[in-house]
Amino acid sequence: MSGINLSPFEMDVLQCLAEGMNKRGAMHKLGKSSKEVWGAMRSIQSKLSAPSVPRAVEKAREQGLIK
Repeated sequence: MSGINLSPFEMDVLQCLAEGMNKRGAMHKLGKSSKEVWGAMRSIQSKLSAPSVPRAVEKAREQGLIK
């Protein structure tokens, strides 16, 4: 496993994105606001040094954070 430290909520958002959901889908599944999900998405991108959400998902898979 990588040394990337994502919060449980960030991991939930990342899993939703990996399953092909968009921000709205993640909002509904997780019962969170747009602002909360958007913030988590930006934090995930930053922590994974990814220029985009799709690249963040790809990097997370590469690093063993998600399947």
